[in-house]
Amino acid sequence: MTANFTKFGNDYALVLGESALQQLQIDPQAEFEVKSANGELVFTPVNTTAAIDSREQKFQEAIADVHTRFGNAMKRLAE
Repeated sequence: MTANFTKFGNDYALVLGESALQQLQIDPQAEFEVKSANGELVFTPVNTTAAIDSREQKFQEAIADVHTRFGNAMKRLAE
């Protein structure tokens, strides 16, 4: 995987595509600590539980939506 820096105001931003975020299971709102080690940039999640909680919340919302939209059909299929 490769990424490029993009001019962002007076700074530069490292841009990762949606597929990279999904592959790495990174929540776009997650915070990272950035360190330089031996000429490499190392990104470490600051709070991994926040990212997990965010994904869990989205999952629960999706389940609630499915139940709302298709609950009656699911009950009939279960019978």
